[in-house]
Amino acid sequence: MVMIPTNRADKYRKVVAERVLIRDKFPFLHSRINGLELTCRG
Repeated sequence: MVMIPTNRADKYRKVVAERVLIRDKFPFLHSRINGLELTCRG
């Protein structure tokens, strides 16, 4: 099995995509990206 190297931009892009999905499904949650972590409050 060959591992495809990833960079920080790819990881950040994944967090941004997750934030958009959460915002669409749960509009009452307030999400914040902190580094590569997604924090939701609500």
